Amino acid sequence: MFKEFFIKELGAALQRPMLYIFILMMTLFGALMVIFGETIGSTGNEYANSPHTITGIIAAFSLLSLLISTALFNNAALRAFKYGFNEILFTSPIHRFGYYFGRFSEIS
Repeated sequence: MFKEFFIKELGAALQRPMLYIFILMMTLFGALMVIFGETIGSTGNEYANSPHTITGIIAAFSLLSLLISTALFNNAALRAFKYGFNEILFTSPIHRFGYYFGRFSEIS
């Protein structure tokens, strides 16, 4: 069941413009970090590759990635409840964890 959900959700995600907007945002954020690397995340007294600066950059990317994955998964979960598919789905012999993990893993 995981494979079928994964393939269907991957095809649906590739048709939504939100995915491409988020990819563009992450690419631009990464490019800006390269261009202005010494000024973002540092106070000016440490090097651009210091542990403090790298930790700040990773924290910023992690927070943005968390918000993006939440937005994408929210769309998949709300679609199931909007069309009443959750009542039909959970009467079949699959577990909630397998269903949601299959839907969520296509965006991670």
